[in-house]
Amino acid sequence: GPALEAREALDVLMGKGPTSVFEKSNELSGILFELAGLAPPGQGATLAADYITKGKAKAKMEEIIGVQGGNSSITAEGVAVGEYTSDILAPKDGYIVKLSNYAVKRIAKAAGTPRHKEAGIYLHKKVGDFCKKDEKLMTIYSNSEGRLTEALNLAMNLNPYLLEGMIMKRISSGGPRS
Repeated sequence: GPALEAREALDVLMGKGPTSVFEKSNELSGILFELAGLAPPGQGATLAADYITKGKAKAKMEEIIGVQGGNSSITAEGVAVGEYTSDILAPKDGYIVKLSNYAVKRIAKAAGTPRHKEAGIYLHKKVGDFCKKDEKLMTIYSNSEGRLTEALNLAMNLNPYLLEGMIMKRISSGGPRS
């Protein structure tokens, strides 16, 4: 949902966010720097990373928030999320071999997204991750107890995560094969 995405974006600007989000943001920003002529070809990602690590990107975000009349000193923790939450736990030890985008979308919508900005899903685990029994897979946020219950029921029926005992891949000159 929007609030969780805002939290994640602020975390990345503070150097605390998920590596995958930093990498994607960095690559896209780098391409934009190159297209705008602000960085030579192949150097945009380096410039973008520099903006984040030196706090320039965070300062620009604060400036934009301030110009729009918002709280420019907001932190990730300061972004309100749904007061009703529930965790979906791993039923067993194993590797995440599949995560259904369809199921995640349906669960998030049941929780109230995108209409209610505080609602959403935080995915603690992604495909390829190992998890132990009862470890958090996802947290569902909603601003309504009824919507949270509906989202939980969907999560139990749709089983968004598929766990297996092991992942085996063989790498050859033709690329990875399962």
